[in-house]
Amino acid sequence: MNKYGIFVVIGPKNLILTYSIPQIFSNILPFHFFKVPLKTGIKKETIRIGILIQYCERPEYTCKEVISPYLEDISLTKSQLNLAAFIDNYYLSRPQHSLPILIPGFFWNLKNHSLIEKELKKIKELENAHEKNENLNFKKDILLSHPQQQSMDFILQNQITLLHGITGSGKTEIYMKCAIETIKAGKNVLILIPEIALTPQLGKRFENVFKDNLSLIHSKLSKKKYVENWAKIYFQKVNIVIGVRSAVFCPLKNIGLIIVDEEHDNSYKNQKFPYFHSRDLCVFRAHHDNAKCILGSGTPSLESYYNSQINKYSYFFLSQKYSNQKISYEIFSTHPNNFGSSQIIKKSSQISSTHFYIAPEILTHMKEIFEKKEQMIILYNRRGFFNYAVCSTCHQALTCTECSVTTTLHEFGKTEICHYCEKKMPARKECPHCLQKLFYWKGSGTQYLESELKKEFPNNHFARFDKDTTSTYEKLNQILDNFENHKIDALVGTQMLSKGHDFSNVTLVVAFYLEDILFLPDFRSSERVFQLIQQTMGRTSRGKKPGKFLLQSLFQESKVTLNALENDFTEFYEREIKRRKTFHLPPLTRQILIEVKHKKKETGMQIIQDIEKCIVMHAQKNKIDIHQFQICGPVDALIEKVKMIFRVQITLQFSKNIKPKEIFPENEIFNKKYHHYVSYDVDPFSFF
Repeated sequence: MNKYGIFVVIGPKNLILTYSIPQIFSNILPFHFFKVPLKTGIKKETIRIGILIQYCERPEYTCKEVISPYLEDISLTKSQLNLAAFIDNYYLSRPQHSLPILIPGFFWNLKNHSLIEKELKKIKELENAHEKNENLNFKKDILLSHPQQQSMDFILQNQITLLHGITGSGKTEIYMKCAIETIKAGKNVLILIPEIALTPQLGKRFENVFKDNLSLIHSKLSKKKYVENWAKIYFQKVNIVIGVRSAVFCPLKNIGLIIVDEEHDNSYKNQKFPYFHSRDLCVFRAHHDNAKCILGSGTPSLESYYNSQINKYSYFFLSQKYSNQKISYEIFSTHPNNFGSSQIIKKSSQISSTHFYIAPEILTHMKEIFEKKEQMIILYNRRGFFNYAVCSTCHQALTCTECSVTTTLHEFGKTEICHYCEKKMPARKECPHCLQKLFYWKGSGTQYLESELKKEFPNNHFARFDKDTTSTYEKLNQILDNFENHKIDALVGTQMLSKGHDFSNVTLVVAFYLEDILFLPDFRSSERVFQLIQQTMGRTSRGKKPGKFLLQSLFQESKVTLNALENDFTEFYEREIKRRKTFHLPPLTRQILIEVKHKKKETGMQIIQDIEKCIVMHAQKNKIDIHQFQICGPVDALIEKVKMIFRVQITLQFSKNIKPKEIFPENEIFNKKYHHYVSYDVDPFSFF
C-alpha cells in the first residue's frame, strides 16, 4: 500500500506538492530526495527533484507517484534544517524558498546526476586520514605576538567575539591558531570570506598549515571540483571548510569554531529572496551548535559594534599592525577649476569628462615606487571605460533598453554594457531620441584609468582587477599569482582590491574619489566610505617596508574621510550612532523592504497598496502600537525598471522588540494571488 508525502519540488517556481510513494520506497526518511513528475503544460510533463518534507495522510485528490530516489547517500542535515527554520521565521520565507538553498544549485539539475553520483561514491569510499584529530601533525605551528595571544585566549573564553583588528594586525594568524586548537580538541572549523577573489590567497595560507585537511567551496570551482569538495565535507573527510556566503549551509558536522572574516562586508547579504545575511546565520549556527564564533574586521559594521556595546557580543580590539609599520597618507584636491569648467558638479568623479585627471604629485609618487622596484594598488570604484554617453544635441544619455539606467561604455567606447542586466551591445552610433550622431563621453572607469597609466609609464606592467577581468577563477588566480610573483608592477581595480589581499611588496596605494558613495541616497553611505577608505589603506605597509596611501578627492575636509585616515573609529561611531538614533535608523531599529516586481507598473502599485492595507489592518486587529512602526511609501524603486520589470516598494521601520512575523498577516501576505510578485527583505542593505 502506498504512502503519501509532502514535497518541495525544485524548479523555476519552487512548489509544495503531495505525491504518492510506492511501498518499495516507504522506508526513506524525510529530507531525502526523489525524482518526481511535474506537469508543465496541458499535455507536457517534466522530471524534477523533490525534497520529502514529511509523510501525510492520503489526500482527497489523486496524486502522481514519485519516480525514484535521487542521490540516496545524502539528505539535509539537522543543522541545515535549523538554518532553514530560522530563515523562514526571521526572513519571512517558506520551506519552498529556504530548503533548496541548503544544497548547491547544480545538485538539483538532473543533467549532473551521473557526475554527482560518481564523485559522491568516490569520496565516500575514500580512507579518512583525519579521524584521529588528537594525533594530527600540522605543517607548521603559528607563532603569535603577545596581543594576538591575548585575543586568542579571549576568543576561547567567549562564544561570540567581535575581533576588531586594524588592517594588517594579524587576524589571519589568530584564525589559524584558533583553528589548530579547535581541531586538536576534536572539533571542526567553518570559515566564511566575503569574496571569491580572496580564496586563492587565504586557501594557500591555510594549506601551508593544514595540508589537504580542508575544502574550498565557491561558485567559480568546476562542477567536478565543487562536488568533490562538498562530498568531503558531507562524509567528514576534512576538518576545515573555507567558502563564501553560501558556505554557511555546508553540511559540516561537529563544528567547534565559526569564523566570519571581514564581517562588515555587504557581500554576506543575499541579493535575492530569501534575503538572509550569512554573518547573522553564522551567529545563529554557533549558538545552536554550541560553537565559538569570531566576527573579524578592521572596520566593524555598526550592527556588530552596537551589539558588542550592549553586551550581545564580546569585544576585543587589536590596535597595532603586526608589521609595526606606519602608514602615511596625503589627500590631493580635485577642483572643477582644474578643467576650466563652471558647471555644477553632482558627483566628484563626474569632473572628468573625456579624460581622467591625475594629480601631478600622485604621478611623481608612482614614478618613485616603480624606480624602487616596489608595487602598488590603484583603486577606482567604477568599471568600464566611460561612465555614460550623452547626445550633443538633445542631451539625453544612452540608457539600457530593458532597465532604467544608463549603459557604461567599455572597450575604448566600442561596447555598451548595462551593469544591472549585463546586456551587452556594440556602442550605438546615433541617438535613439533625436537620431543625431555626436556624443559626449562622460566620466571614466578602470579601463580608462589603466590605459592612461600605461601611456604614462610604458615600461611598467599594469593589470586590471575588476568583474570584467576576473570572470573565471583561473583568470582571477592568474592575475593574483602574477602580482605576487612581481610579474605585474601595479594592479588597477574596483573595491574588489580593497578586501583582505596581503602583498608584502605593496608600498603605495592610490585611491580616486572614494567619497562618491556619499552621494547615494543611503543612510549607510558614511559607514561605507569609512570602511572603504580604511580597507583600501590597509593594502599597503603589510611587510617590512613602510607604506603610503594617496587619496584624490573633491572633499578634503569630510569628517568621515578624516576619521578613516586617522583610524578614529570611536569618533566616527559616536557621531554616526547619534545620527541613527535621532532618525530611528538601524541598528537601533529594524527595517523590512517590501518590493513588488511586475511587467505592468500600475498592477505592481495596486498589489503593494493592497499589502500596505493588510499590514495596517493586522496591526490594528492585534493591537500593535502604531507609534512603534511606520510605513514609508509606496514609491518607485530608485532603479525603477530592470529587465523590463517594474519595481515598487514600501519600507517598514519598527522597534526591535517587535519580531518581523508579528507585523505580517501571514495568510494574506503569502496569498497565491500575488506571492510570486512580492519579496520581503528583512534588514535590507540596499534600496536600489
